[in-house]
Amino acid sequence: MGLPRLTYNGKTIDFLQNPATLDIDPFIERVINRTLSRDVETIVNPAPDVRVRARWHWEANASLRVQLDNWWQWAQRGNSFRFVMDSAKTVKTTLSGAEAAGQTVLSVTSTSGFAAGNYVLRSGPYYQLVTVTSVGASDVTINSALDYTFPSGSVFRDEYLWDGIIRDKDQRSPIVYTPLNKKDAFEFHLDFCEDIA
Repeated sequence: MGLPRLTYNGKTIDFLQNPATLDIDPFIERVINRTLSRDVETIVNPAPDVRVRARWHWEANASLRVQLDNWWQWAQRGNSFRFVMDSAKTVKTTLSGAEAAGQTVLSVTSTSGFAAGNYVLRSGPYYQLVTVTSVGASDVTINSALDYTFPSGSVFRDEYLWDGIIRDKDQRSPIVYTPLNKKDAFEFHLDFCEDIA
């Protein structure tokens, strides 16, 4: 099993430890309108927003702090990056054809790197965590049926792989210095949204 990795602009930052906390929030934004006659209308955002937050603490690692600061200068300008929790798990492909709700065998554009385990399938308003049980030449089998119909081109990725983007133009630096009487002690508060464009 590998450790977390952040890649951007042709550069790689390897983390030497897993985060102290990890929060993954696939949130479907919706507006619920209720009339005086009690009619209800729900308007659902056409795509779920997956927000990822993780925290690390380092007592001394000046080189890593410089790398992370340089990444932040890139990311806060709206440039995308990739974050993986396990540098050995980097599968990201797409469905090669539409797959109807109820399917358990899914055709993909590439099976390279697939192994039994958890993956995310997402497209438009649909997001589903699936467990791959076997891998064929051009398809994968999952242990339970799809809840929704996913069109051709739907993203199929490792559970802990995200192409990220910083959406909040006012977001503060994720590098937080801590008072541990050590010059290079800091926390890193990674907070981003998945970029599926």
